[in-house]
Amino acid sequence: MFPVRWRGRDLLLTGSSYDGTVALYDLGLPDNFEAAHDQQVIGVALTAPEDIVVSADAGGTIVARHINNGKLLAAPLVTGVEPTLAVEAWHVDDDVIAATGSGSIHVSDQKLRRWNLSNGSPYGEPIKAHRRFVPSLSRVPVAGNDVLVTVGPPLVQPVGHPSVIRLWRLSDGELLGEFSTNTRSMITGFAAGVTGGRPVGVVSTFSEPLTLVVLDDPKEPPHRIPQAGKDIVLDIADSYIVAVTSTREHTPGREIHVWDITGSRFGGFQGNTYVTAAVVREWPTAYIGWADGAVSLVDLAAGSDVCTQLQFPRRPTTLAAIRNGGLIVGFGSDLASVRPPIG
Repeated sequence: MFPVRWRGRDLLLTGSSYDGTVALYDLGLPDNFEAAHDQQVIGVALTAPEDIVVSADAGGTIVARHINNGKLLAAPLVTGVEPTLAVEAWHVDDDVIAATGSGSIHVSDQKLRRWNLSNGSPYGEPIKAHRRFVPSLSRVPVAGNDVLVTVGPPLVQPVGHPSVIRLWRLSDGELLGEFSTNTRSMITGFAAGVTGGRPVGVVSTFSEPLTLVVLDDPKEPPHRIPQAGKDIVLDIADSYIVAVTSTREHTPGREIHVWDITGSRFGGFQGNTYVTAAVVREWPTAYIGWADGAVSLVDLAAGSDVCTQLQFPRRPTTLAAIRNGGLIVGFGSDLASVRPPIG
């Protein structure tokens, strides 16, 4: 164990004679956030600008923290909504607003709920968004303004009707648009982002190939990517879709695939255990969480590790990349802020 100085910062260098691992720690960064969850963290969202990190657990507790030091913005908000499945966050003036989706095939909950985390109160009335449950939330720019994106079964159509993507205005929850995915089986993954300057959503399902939906033109039909088979979508970056192979149980497998929007295979990464979470850092690098508790920073173009894995005591369930290159990791009921030992 040795103190070192690199790029004007005091760091700690450690090495292990047991497995040969060398690690570099920045002791000036907050390692762990103040404890606030008592159930598994299911999602982490960053506001824009990135000054607040918002996390939610399966029991419906939502927590907002300052990203630079991990301190609580306000007392944790215990909503009691179970099971909470997804969270997104943004600013409205000086307040931090969060949205949550919840429900399951066994416990129906159609509502999109919004919360003011600055004062601990609901933000407007709950909105009926999808039939049975609201499994995913994203924030994406459409026509120059960020909107909230949800995906799920249509609200009033019979079972078997294609799932829909719906766009909601952040300030008041008004429905701005609805897009058919043309997929009818159970959703396994969803990601929204900007590709070629256009907002898109990509959905994966049990029995249909990856489907890309352009979110600024209701007349443009969904685009299937049959080459991707039943891959589960994880993230979108530039013109690339990051996905993982699907097991027989329709859960994430061990191999990361990268597809461009035309369906051409670009790259990927092969792991030794199952993928639990992934997020693009700066293309072509991405953070990958694994079932053995490890988090890798990998080069998806080269198919190789960028640096030594980080090991957590429990498997990571959610990852959020910070623009400075760092990472927020949700594992069990805890969060950690880390930064890889690279430039």
